[in-house]
Amino acid sequence: MLTCLRDVSLAAALIVTTAAWAQEAADINTESTVVGEHWRLEESDRIFLIAQQADTLAPMTYRVGTLDQLQTVQGLGTGFYADAYADFAPVSWLQLGATLNYGTLGDPAVQNILAPTFYVKTQWLRQASAGVNLAGAVSVKKLGFGRPTDAHPNDGELEAQLLMDKRIGRVSLTANAIVGKSFSVPDSDAELKLSAGYYVFRTLLVGLDSITRYDTSFDGGPRDGTRYWEFTGGAVASWKISNLIVSALAGVAAPMHAPVAGGHGLGIGPTGMLQLGYLM
Repeated sequence: MLTCLRDVSLAAALIVTTAAWAQEAADINTESTVVGEHWRLEESDRIFLIAQQADTLAPMTYRVGTLDQLQTVQGLGTGFYADAYADFAPVSWLQLGATLNYGTLGDPAVQNILAPTFYVKTQWLRQASAGVNLAGAVSVKKLGFGRPTDAHPNDGELEAQLLMDKRIGRVSLTANAIVGKSFSVPDSDAELKLSAGYYVFRTLLVGLDSITRYDTSFDGGPRDGTRYWEFTGGAVASWKISNLIVSALAGVAAPMHAPVAGGHGLGIGPTGMLQLGYLM
């Protein structure tokens, strides 16, 4: 009788222990799912300074912020660039945004006028189901290729963008392919934006970020001894503090139309970028 009771007690204890283990495993799996989803949302389109994530913001969320750049380039001197931006995702696959730019960087080389940009982005694939995030976007720029001193400085530019990003464990990879065309003059360009980052912590990402742009104008680009391609890139870090994203880049800039006469590599210098974004 005692032996029978002991066997029953051992069996009951084993059943209770097994149930506890099963519940603990279920809790861990649930927690992992929640954490993974939370991490995915923290990646959405607000990590890198230059390359843009294909993953859209969460539905019915807003993002506002500013992006500032300062560079000193041989042959061009010191210039700055600043903008204020706002993004909104009405649904999970659609994102709208506007940016107001002002500064003395880029092509045209001297702007000093306010230049708005508007964009629409639609997401086609998601990593959870397709293994990669893929989206397309269209941007309209008030100030395109013409300089303010040109006869038609504000004809504007239309850009078509293909955006892709993927996270592999703690590594985040982003690639953007962009083509732009002026509204009224035979000017066009092609851009490639690449970023790679590593999540040191869930709220801290470090990596590399870059953009390469090439003048594909019908006239073959400038023939005045200046560069007809450009590159900006360097080391980047992004830190999430509650709903605030702080990102910074330190690197080099080789702007388009910088003087490179003689092929001595002129027109290259240090650059720094700072971005603040707040998600609502």
